Amino acid sequence: VLRYASLHPAFPHETTSDQFFDESQFESYRALGYHIGCNVLSAAAERDEMATRFAQHFALAGDWSRALDYLRSALRIANSRFAWRDALAVLDQAFALAANLSDTARIPAEIEFLERRAGIQAVAHDPQAAETYSELAAKAGQFRDVEAQCRALIGLAYAASWHDLAQSVRFLDEVLALCETLADPI
Repeated sequence: VLRYASLHPAFPHETTSDQFFDESQFESYRALGYHIGCNVLSAAAERDEMATRFAQHFALAGDWSRALDYLRSALRIANSRFAWRDALAVLDQAFALAANLSDTARIPAEIEFLERRAGIQAVAHDPQAAETYSELAAKAGQFRDVEAQCRALIGLAYAASWHDLAQSVRFLDEVLALCETLADPI
């Protein structure tokens, strides 16, 4: 686009009466339209209802990663509003869509969404936080994501501290043992 604009000073205001664009002119207008569209979508996605609509649109088109990006936007907005139920509903949608990704993309996405769910549940002192942290620790361990597993066990220790300090300390001991396997331990 920039190269074409430097060679054609009237761009993007060239006359369109000649409908037979050469390849570089066509590609420059196409790229300009694409970038404008991306900017418009990005700005509109800052509103929660638009982010979820865009996510639905891209999910229907089978563009799972872009749909998840818009759900992440909706999640960020819900969290900034302290709308925990809305955030959990967005996470439900995201987890369902993540199932359509390839294994290499699905597994990190599932770990990410479990971690976000557990964090919301922990902030709300939801008793399900321990179960979610436990599921997260198991999944992270299964796929050898030691850092996520450590974060999950720390969360599990926090949730356990609500009712059983001894169990909480056992989880923290497990974290310390796992940290020894990291290149840059805690």
